Amino acid sequence: MKMIRLISDLRKFDSEVYYKLQQAEQEASLTGQRYSSKDVLKTMKDAIGKG
Repeated sequence: MKMIRLISDLRKFDSEVYYKLQQAEQEASLTGQRYSSKDVLKTMKDAIGKG
């Protein structure tokens, strides 16, 4: 039973990630603004006080 639940949870997670990526792609197509991975990581670290 645990294995079935784990597979179900992984499928749900996969669907959520796919949906979020589709949303991000759609939003990106509406704006010319882009962020590098370094900029995003720095902003995240600054937000939690580790920057």
